This record gives sequence, C-alpha cells and structure tokens, in this order.
Amino acid sequence: MLQVLKKVLHPARQQLEVFSSWSSRPTFGLISILALLLPTTAMAVGDLISISKKILDLLSLLPEFLLGLGLMYFLYGLFGYLTGLDEKKKKEARDTMVYGVVGLFVMISVWGIVALARDLLGI
Repeated sequence: MLQVLKKVLHPARQQLEVFSSWSSRPTFGLISILALLLPTTAMAVGDLISISKKILDLLSLLPEFLLGLGLMYFLYGLFGYLTGLDEKKKKEARDTMVYGVVGLFVMISVWGIVALARDLLGI
C-alpha cells in the first residue's frame, strides 16, 4: 500500500520541487512576469479608453430609455382603464396612470435640472 501511495504522489512531488526551485530564483520569476505583463498593460490602456467611451455612450441613452418606460407604464394604465369592466379594475388602472404621469414629471424635471446645472457650470 505504501508503494502505491509513493508512486501516486511522486509526480506531484516533482512538480512541487519545480515550483520551489523557482522561488529560489526570485529575480528570474519577477523578470519573466514583468516581461509578460508590460505589452499587455500598454495595449490595455487603449482598450480601457474605448471601453469607457462605449459605457458613456450607453449611459447617455439611459434618460430616453427611462422616459420611454414611463410612457409605456402610463399607456398600460390607460389601456387597463379603457378595457376595465368593473370599478376595482378601473381604479387600479387610474392609479397606474397617475403613477406613470408622476414618474414622467419627476424624470423630466430632473433632466431639466441637470441640463440647467450643466449650462450654469459650463460642463
């Protein structure tokens, strides 16, 4: 049984010895890691700038998207009000329309305040 364990563990022991020999030469390991990372880091700066531009482009679409969602929510309530047969469904639909209008008002107000602040600060 001991012989079988030694045969099984022998390759792992050899790999461990290889790693321990690398740690005895820290300058070689450090230089090889730096040599591998420097070109990648230099290329990543350009990628990072392009990625950040794409993220900003997507974020600039966010207010229009939210306004569209608010309008769809209001129209959903309007449809529910027009097709509602009993008073309970009509009341729920009317509440949905009110929430949609309030949401649209808040979004447009915040959008206007941000635009005003940008103009005043010159951003």
